[in-house]
Amino acid sequence: MFRNNHHAPRVTIVIRTMGRKSLEESIASVIAQTYQPIEMLIVNAAGRPLPERPPRPVPISVVGGCRPLNRPQAANVGLRHAKGELIGFLDDDDYFEPEHVASLVETLRTSPSARVAYSGVLFVTDDRRPFARMNRPFDRRALLEDNFIQMGAALFCRSLVEAGAAFDETMENFQDWDFWLQLSQMSEFAHTGKATVCWRAMSGESGSGLGPNANDRIQRVYKQRVHNKWAAVRMALSLG
Repeated sequence: MFRNNHHAPRVTIVIRTMGRKSLEESIASVIAQTYQPIEMLIVNAAGRPLPERPPRPVPISVVGGCRPLNRPQAANVGLRHAKGELIGFLDDDDYFEPEHVASLVETLRTSPSARVAYSGVLFVTDDRRPFARMNRPFDRRALLEDNFIQMGAALFCRSLVEAGAAFDETMENFQDWDFWLQLSQMSEFAHTGKATVCWRAMSGESGSGLGPNANDRIQRVYKQRVHNKWAAVRMALSLG
């Protein structure tokens, strides 16, 4: 995917936000990345103005804000406005370890057949204490059964978006899982083997996390929708 070994592709990190205070921590973790060049695209999904922010050492653009957006709608706004050769996401209550982007770019550099790389994930409490981790090698069949790639874990080539990849805006839960399955039909995936994104799985209101952020009914409904949507692919793999 790289034009030469010395080319450092520009990375856009998309942060969808409702204006939570934790957004500042997410922004700080992108600024702290060891990799350059990197830029941030903040998608205002709240439908109201966000507070003004001081200038930062990393370019930051803000889009949206005219109307409320659900999670997949906000993600698609991010895809449409991202300018980097590589694109990643970060939720506004999560954060990266400093080497996260560098590790993903290097994994893509050494995996010429892959246009998607992903890391493992640390599950953390609100006060940043790790309590679990998810760090599974890629398995296309396993991904059809359950999601093991957290929203902030992956970095992918913009060429996949230019080829038509987009979030299903009717998938208000597990839209990231559905998107990874779509990308898995277009590209190989490479795994860094390192857990470098920190997920506050018990925070937020998506219903797809753990503890207070787990809505069992919503998770069952949308997991079944994902399974139904990709049933033909699952069948083809089982027969192959």
